[in-house]
Amino acid sequence: MAMSMFFNCLGLGDNKKIIIWSWCNEYGSLTPYEPLVSNKIEEMFQTGTQSMNLGIVEPTLSNYQLDLANMKQIRLASGKQRTINRLLLFNDHVLAKGIIWEFQAENIWTSYDIDISNHLEIAYQQNASLLDLQHFGQPYKIDFQQWIQIRYNSGTQRKIRRRALSHQYQTENFTSQLSVQSQGGIQKQKKHVSRAHPYNTLQVATGSSNLLNSLTPASSVHKRTTVYRQVSKPFLTDTSKKEAVTESLPTVQKITLDTLGATPFLRSGLEVLGRYMIGVTQNIDKNDCAICCDKLNEPSSYGDNMSGSSDVVELCFCKHQFHKLCLLTMYNSVHKGNSLQCPCCNTIYGEKTGTCPPGTMEWYIDKDLHLAGYEDYSTICISYHMSPGIQGPEHPHPGQRYKARGFPRTAFLPDCNQGRKVLKLLIEAFVRRLTFTIGTSTTTGEQNTLTWNEIHHKTESYGNAFGHGYPDPKYLDNVLMELASHGVVE
Repeated sequence: MAMSMFFNCLGLGDNKKIIIWSWCNEYGSLTPYEPLVSNKIEEMFQTGTQSMNLGIVEPTLSNYQLDLANMKQIRLASGKQRTINRLLLFNDHVLAKGIIWEFQAENIWTSYDIDISNHLEIAYQQNASLLDLQHFGQPYKIDFQQWIQIRYNSGTQRKIRRRALSHQYQTENFTSQLSVQSQGGIQKQKKHVSRAHPYNTLQVATGSSNLLNSLTPASSVHKRTTVYRQVSKPFLTDTSKKEAVTESLPTVQKITLDTLGATPFLRSGLEVLGRYMIGVTQNIDKNDCAICCDKLNEPSSYGDNMSGSSDVVELCFCKHQFHKLCLLTMYNSVHKGNSLQCPCCNTIYGEKTGTCPPGTMEWYIDKDLHLAGYEDYSTICISYHMSPGIQGPEHPHPGQRYKARGFPRTAFLPDCNQGRKVLKLLIEAFVRRLTFTIGTSTTTGEQNTLTWNEIHHKTESYGNAFGHGYPDPKYLDNVLMELASHGVVE
């Protein structure tokens, strides 16, 4: 109540809007500058200043330069640029009331997106115990009783807080005529003013929508104004066109690999290779052997003058030639199943299988989760449950323990025709033990641990800054090609 009275004294009447400057991060979220910083940016903007260093307001921000002509924030150390926006918020927004919501990341308190912050405040005022942010495009839930944010796929927890602002944002009367152009859930307006260069202004409307209904077009445009309204999925841009989903779903929703070393090793290497190669005595390729890099008309360096070290073979379909001893050595050094993959062109002979240890794969449909780029579709959620154990004879270090970090792992697919096709093939890949392998983690360098086996999964349901989420219009095509490279096709 005291905070409300304080801000009422500032003149935030019905016709007043607060001006907030924000920057847009890699996930599309709008992060507000602190009031003193925002107000200084507005002051410089109104005087026609083209560039300013944020260090003049806050010394800790001296590494950031603003290009107000092009609406960019530039990190001086790296040159990285981010878009900045000038926002007009109605006086019922949480920031207009002098409140900001933050989460703690690596001991640093970080502001929530401007719209998410408002949703948090509304839920808080309604005495909600939990708030599911998946409905707003973010993979978290908020526990107001413990004051924590919980990530769905990993369970990672972060502290949250509701903080009273020590200063107020500047206000502005917003009475000019605006022209409106609808663009999905985000509506763009154009406002007639005398300023020469265009800039971005976002007006966040959290109350009545009567403003839009009363707007009249302007005759000339020098400034762009975007009205940003709260919607159920505020940051998702619809790039998909709804199509009839005719692809059937798999009938089995849980697949278990329960036997280590389940792939049969019934044949010797020569017996397996003998089905896919023929001996060559004439028309030997003049190129080097792709395995040992020696001339094919010379003995294999793997032979050490052994009998047969000069034998050359040709694969039946792709016709690539190798030293017979080199091909056998390669086969024996990797997973010794009943298949062979040409090291030159990746043609697969037989049915390729892998070395994935015991585990479980299961999937379900989440009708309330919609991936960026596939807003008209539900989401297929895939979970992999793997446990640490002892390596078998087909693994790099038989008898040693292997680790299973980060499980269960969750992946996401759009529930469209192509997404369902990918799901079926991912199940086939798991059955063939191709999804995971034991090796060295590319992210941590840890050895003897379970890693993805070159079949990429989207493990983020929101954001694609690091290639792990959406939007990514090429992902489904790419993963189909990756599956095909393992011989997993329809």
